[in-house]
Amino acid sequence: MKLFLSIHQRENKKKREEERKVNLTIKSNVFCFERWTKSEDDKLRKLKKQENLGWKDIEKHFPERNLSSCQNRWSRHLNREHVSFIQIFFFFI
Repeated sequence: MKLFLSIHQRENKKKREEERKVNLTIKSNVFCFERWTKSEDDKLRKLKKQENLGWKDIEKHFPERNLSSCQNRWSRHLNREHVSFIQIFFFFI
């Protein structure tokens, strides 16, 4: 019985990995060069700040984006908590 379960579990794991690879391939090949729209930015801000969702949950709201593109957009463009050098420079002038 244990042997059957372990074989069955391995088959299920292989199927999940194959489905994941297909999904990642579809997302990365078809949609990776699409620009982010203002509505997508607003939606990402709302999901992350107001609803405090995790990245896996946020990814479900963006079927055309993969997890890393959502994280990169957030960290590089939308979650700018730091002050730039130019802002500091002009503050002292």
